[in-house]
Amino acid sequence: MRDCLKPFGQSEYVRSFLQLAGELEAEGLTSLRAFLRELEERSETNNPPILPGVALATLHAAKGLEWRKVYLAGVSAEVLPWQASSIEEERRLFYVGVTRAQQSLALTYYGVASPFLAEAGLVD
Repeated sequence: MRDCLKPFGQSEYVRSFLQLAGELEAEGLTSLRAFLRELEERSETNNPPILPGVALATLHAAKGLEWRKVYLAGVSAEVLPWQASSIEEERRLFYVGVTRAQQSLALTYYGVASPFLAEAGLVD
């Protein structure tokens, strides 16, 4: 994860995010899927991770909110769509995510990009 975040510099926000990732890894959450699931569960129980200057939110929790800069992590085919049975709902949630940014949007994925990225014209 550190390599993926290098382009964003050594800001306090990046350090805080990496600290949270390290804490969750120490608790046994070593996969991206487990990390995202933990963030989602915290958000649903109104116990979001507290990081100075950073809001970690699920796509559900982001509805109606905006931020200057938005980083959508894990926009991979194996993560989004999460379930084939709810692909239309997940497409709408993806739209919510990419429209939360006021100034800049950064998307990351590992392996195969989510098909939603191609549909939105963000990758070939």
